[in-house]
Amino acid sequence: MHKLPAPVQEKERLHWIDAAGGFNIFGILMVNIGVFSAPYFIYGGGEIIWNASVDRITQS
Repeated sequence: MHKLPAPVQEKERLHWIDAAGGFNIFGILMVNIGVFSAPYFIYGGGEIIWNASVDRITQS
C-alpha cells in the first residue's frame, strides 16, 4: 500500500538541514546586498564609483 504525502513529523526532522538552509539563505542575502541597496550598479553605474585601475582589472 502507498502512503499519502504528508509533512515530516517533528521527531523525524533533521535540524541541521534546516540550519544549513538558513545559513545558505543568509549567504545569498549577503552576496546580493549591494544590488538591493544600490540598483544603479545593475545599469552600469559601477564605473562611476569604481574608476581606479585596480577596480577595472578586478571587474574584467
